[in-house]
Amino acid sequence: MALMILVFFLLFLVLRVPVVIALGLSSLVYMVLFMDISVIVISQQMISTVNTYALLAIPFFIIAGGLMEAGGISNKIINFANAAVGFFPGGLALVMIVSSMLFASMSGSGVATAAALGSILIPAMVRSGYDRDFSSALQASSAIVGPLIPPSILAVLYAVSVGVSVGDLLLAGLIPGLIMVLCFMILTIIISVKRGYKSDITFSFSRLWKTFLEAIWALLMPFIMIGGIYSGIFTPTEAAAVGCLYSLLVGLFIYKGFSISEIPNVLYKSGLLAAGVMAIVATSAAFSWVITREGLPQLLAEFFTGISSNQMVFLFTAAILLLLVGCFLDSAPAVLIMGPILAPVALEFGVDPVHFGVIVLASMCIGLITPPIGLNLFVVSGVANRPIHKIIPEIGLFFLAAIISLILIILFPALSLVLLN
Repeated sequence: MALMILVFFLLFLVLRVPVVIALGLSSLVYMVLFMDISVIVISQQMISTVNTYALLAIPFFIIAGGLMEAGGISNKIINFANAAVGFFPGGLALVMIVSSMLFASMSGSGVATAAALGSILIPAMVRSGYDRDFSSALQASSAIVGPLIPPSILAVLYAVSVGVSVGDLLLAGLIPGLIMVLCFMILTIIISVKRGYKSDITFSFSRLWKTFLEAIWALLMPFIMIGGIYSGIFTPTEAAAVGCLYSLLVGLFIYKGFSISEIPNVLYKSGLLAAGVMAIVATSAAFSWVITREGLPQLLAEFFTGISSNQMVFLFTAAILLLLVGCFLDSAPAVLIMGPILAPVALEFGVDPVHFGVIVLASMCIGLITPPIGLNLFVVSGVANRPIHKIIPEIGLFFLAAIISLILIILFPALSLVLLN
C-alpha cells in the first residue's frame, strides 16, 4: 500500500494540481485512508522541517543572486569570459558556457542563470551569425551546471533532506560541474567548426587582465563563501548570509548597478522565489515522512538488491530513475522526494552519501533541459521568442554531453570526493 501515495501524487499532477499542493494533498489523503495517525502530524512535519537552521541558507542564496543580478554583474562576467575564450572557434558560444558557469557560481540556480544571461547573449549570438535555436539550446544547456557548481541551492536542499554535510556536498560538486562544462565546451567547438561559426577577436593578455580586474569583485564571492566554510570561519548558513551582504555592498558601492531605493524591489522578488522554494520544502517533508514510515525505501532496497547486488548496477539504475523523474518534476521537489527514498538504499549498497548526492544533483541538472517540464527550456523559449519544439532538436547533442559527464561522475567517485579527501 505504500506505493499508493505515489499513485495519489501522480493523479494530482495529471489533474494539473500545483506540485506544492499535490505533495501535501497526497500525504493527507494517504494518511486518512491507510494510517491510524492524526493528520496533525503533517503540519508538525512541515513546520519542524522548515524551522531548520541550515535551510536559512536558501533565502540568503536567493537574495544574494538577486542582488548580484541587479548589480550589473552579468556584463562584467560576459566581458571577462569573452576575453578568456572568445578567440576560439565558436568564441561567442564558448563565452556563453563560461559566463553561465561563473554566474551559476554566484546565483546557485540554473534557471536564474538561463534567464539572466540568455536575454543578453542569445540576441548577441544571433547578431553574430549563430542560429537562434542553437543559441537557445546552448544557453539552456550551459546553465544546468547551476545545481552542481557551488554554492548551490539544490545541494542545500538535498543535504538537509537526507542528513549529509551541506559544506561537503557543496564542495563535492565543483569538479563534476567543471567536467560537465568541459564536455559542453568540447562539443561546442566541434559544432562550431562544422557549421563555420568563427571568432572575430584575437587573444589579448592586457584585455584579459583588464576584464578580470573589472569582474574580480563578483568572482571573489564563491571563493569567500566556500573558503569561509572550510576554514571554519562560518557555517554554510552564515556563508550564505555573508554572500548576501557582500552582494549588497558590491552592487551598491562598486558596480553601482542599483540604488538604495531599488533594494526593496529586489528583496520582494527574491522573497517570492524563496517562499515558493520553502513551501515545496515543507510539503515534501510531510510526503517524505509518510513514505519513510510506510517503509518505501526498504521496499526499493529489496527491489534493487533483487535485481543485482552490484553497486554500479544500482547507481546506473538509480540515475535512469532520476532522469525519468526529472522529465516530469522540477528539480527541487524531485530532489526532496527522491533523496530520502534513494539515499538509504545507496547506503545499503555501500555508496558514499556525498558521492551519491552529487549523482542525484547531476541527474537533476539534466532534468532542467528534459521535456516536458525542463524549466530552462521554457526560460530560453521566452527569452529567445522561439517555440520549445524548435529548440528541442538542438538540445540532443548537449543532452548527450551531459549524460557522458554523469557517467564519468558515477564511474569515478574520486571526482566528487578528491577535494574532501
